[in-house]
Amino acid sequence: MTEQKRPILCVDAITLVDNKVLMIKRKNDPFAGTYTLPGGYVDFGETTRDAIVREVKEETGLDVKVIATLGMYDDPKRDPRAHNVSMVYICAFLGGTEKPNPDESEEVKWVPIDDLGKYTIGFDHLKMIKSYLAIIMLGKSKFP
Repeated sequence: MTEQKRPILCVDAITLVDNKVLMIKRKNDPFAGTYTLPGGYVDFGETTRDAIVREVKEETGLDVKVIATLGMYDDPKRDPRAHNVSMVYICAFLGGTEKPNPDESEEVKWVPIDDLGKYTIGFDHLKMIKSYLAIIMLGKSKFP
């Protein structure tokens, strides 16, 4: 493998329905057996928004649409394989039938927000979810 000279662009989706977040149980390393947000690499010529809709469909069988951008996660050590930079999107669930991709995931699961501490979560995805939940809480706050 040649030495990587530039970061690789990835996408991740936070999809929340009834206080449950859409996650997959990873089949492969890194983080095999842990729960992660659906996501993956952006293909050449593809927008990041198109990439996340595609990745969610491929990994979960479900359809989503992007409703907002949460942010960019760029810690060079966030993925042990390479310097991956992830654009994280907040997505709305549109429908579909849950179907894990047998090449990538063991399970598709709607994880209750209150139960996140019971799961081992891979990458920096818990940090992403906590950032999103903090924004939701700010929106519920009443400022003077």
